[in-house]
Parts: sequence; structure tokens; C-alpha cells
Amino acid sequence: PVLLRNTVILHPQETGAIWSPEILFKPHLNLATFSQSEENTYASIAMFFNSQTLSLEEVTCIEPGRISLHKFKLKTNESDIHSINSYGPPSNSLAGQQELARLLRLISNEIGRIRIRQPLARIYLAGDFNCNTLDETLAKTKLLSYRTYRN
Repeated sequence: PVLLRNTVILHPQETGAIWSPEILFKPHLNLATFSQSEENTYASIAMFFNSQTLSLEEVTCIEPGRISLHKFKLKTNESDIHSINSYGPPSNSLAGQQELARLLRLISNEIGRIRIRQPLARIYLAGDFNCNTLDETLAKTKLLSYRTYRN
């Protein structure tokens, strides 16, 4: 078992189907969502949360296997938390760059929608964007940096 004493939210990517998460994660983390791309079985994401700390309010699968959005309420003070899990395309080709740009636009749009409804909302973005962030000259890294600083 993996000891996750202080874990509130866990965002794994490339999960496939996790067999018996109640055995794998201690204390027990509840599965909020799992999605897998129909075209690529490796493109899968899941989201687990600690139900002693959070109440799950809403789940939206924005792009199967790539992006999911979760709205929680903290049990201590009833404030809202929005969490986005993302898994970017592995290819550094032009098609991979275009796909990453499309996914980042979807994420940006969702953040904008949340900000309109709740300007002071806490939004957490977790993900594997398949970018080498140590090399700022790479096209996908530039794209991710541009989108991150722009929002």
C-alpha cells in the first residue's frame, strides 16, 4: 500500500484501470473520476480524493483520457476548490504541438468560466503535459510557457 497520510487530492495520469484502489491507497481515497481515450488506451487519467476533507460536488470530463474538471467543497470552511487534471500528448511533432495547444485552450476556457462565476475561486491544475520544461527552446515548452503566463 502507498501511505498517503496528508493527501487530499491525487491526480494520476496513464493509469489504465486501477485494480482495488482501496487496497492501494491508505487512508482510503475515493475515486472521483476515471476516463480513457477511445483512440489511445494509454491516454487515461483518474482523480482520487480524501472524503474526510472534501465533498465532491461536480465532475466534468472535458476530453476523455486527457482533461477532467472537479469541483469540491472543503468540509472545514465550506469553500470551493476546483481541480483540473490534464495529460498532454507525448509527441513533439507538429500534430502533438497542435493537440497540446487545443488542450490548453480547453483548459483556459474552463478556467475562464469558473472565474466568471467565482472570481476568487481556488483553481488547481495538475498534469503531465509531456514537455521538457528544462529546455525552453522546444516548441511544446514554449507553448506551455506562453499559455501559463498568459492566464
